[in-house]
Amino acid sequence: MALQTYLLESGLFADHEIESHMENSRLYAGKKNLGLGYEIGRVEYTAIFNIEPCTQPPSVLLALIASWLIEFDNERFKQGLAEPSFDIDALSHTTADIEIEVQFSETIQMVEQNNGPISHLGKTYACETVPIEVFSQVAVGHDTGQAVDLPVTT
Repeated sequence: MALQTYLLESGLFADHEIESHMENSRLYAGKKNLGLGYEIGRVEYTAIFNIEPCTQPPSVLLALIASWLIEFDNERFKQGLAEPSFDIDALSHTTADIEIEVQFSETIQMVEQNNGPISHLGKTYACETVPIEVFSQVAVGHDTGQAVDLPVTT
């Protein structure tokens, strides 16, 4: 999980101190053409992070999580996702076991790829972020000298 990687890359936690898993997962299938590929569905889940033992002040851990969510999951509010919740079990003045639950909603996108692992309607695809197509020109009107998507009718 990207959030777990972010926490480990902070250098404040050892690999053996952080464990994560997914619960209450749901897959919503639905195809949406994105031009150069498809959104084929959405997965919603609760990520559970256990930090045992946590020797950092809980405020540092929570600030790291808040920072990551603001930078990498800024659609949370629009998606109506619950705010993260957490439980702290103090082991001493300087250590605690902390469990954090974060809800996520992610799209599953795929692009056509020769010999891709996903077969769909006679073509093969790979799970990748669909690139955004940027147009440099747009033609509107009846000027037959301009390129258009549809034949010009007069």
